Parts: sequence; C-alpha cells; structure tokens
Amino acid sequence: MTLEGSLTLTNYRDKTVEVHVRRYVIGYCDEIGDGGEAKMQNLLELSPAVTAGAGVPSWWHMNGAVELSWVVPLDPGQPRELNYQWHYYYRP
Repeated sequence: MTLEGSLTLTNYRDKTVEVHVRRYVIGYCDEIGDGGEAKMQNLLELSPAVTAGAGVPSWWHMNGAVELSWVVPLDPGQPRELNYQWHYYYRP
C-alpha cells in the first residue's frame, strides 16, 4: 500500500525561526522532500509513546518503521509544506 503525506508549517512570529520536525510511519520511505532525512527503525525498539494509539496490527511484523525528520527555517508569515511518500506491506 502506497501513501503520501504532507505537513504544513506557518511561522506566526515576526522573526525567522528554525523548526525541528519528527514523524514516524510504519513501512518504508520512498520519497522525502525539503532536505528531510529518513532513518529506518526497529518497530519493536520504538518507545511506547511512538506506537501508542496505533495499536498493533496483525501485519506489523512484515514492516519496519521510519523516522522522518526535517530541520526547517521558517520566515515570518510564510507557510512551508513538507511532503513525503511511503509504503507498507499489508496482508488482510
């Protein structure tokens, strides 16, 4: 199953700020934009805080987890969109 995601950030301050963004997804990263980094993680070693609420699906063992991260400078009043694409294996 292939999925796409985007995060939109907007700086409402009157000066430029640097924002650190971290997102976890189950599966494998295919594409990450805006200079982001993707690091594979062991799903069993992730903190319960990361996996809480997600439940443990029956197909979890066929996939890893990916930590997506960006360090983004945001100018005042300017929105910025961070895009990424990933896939995971699913067996009903």
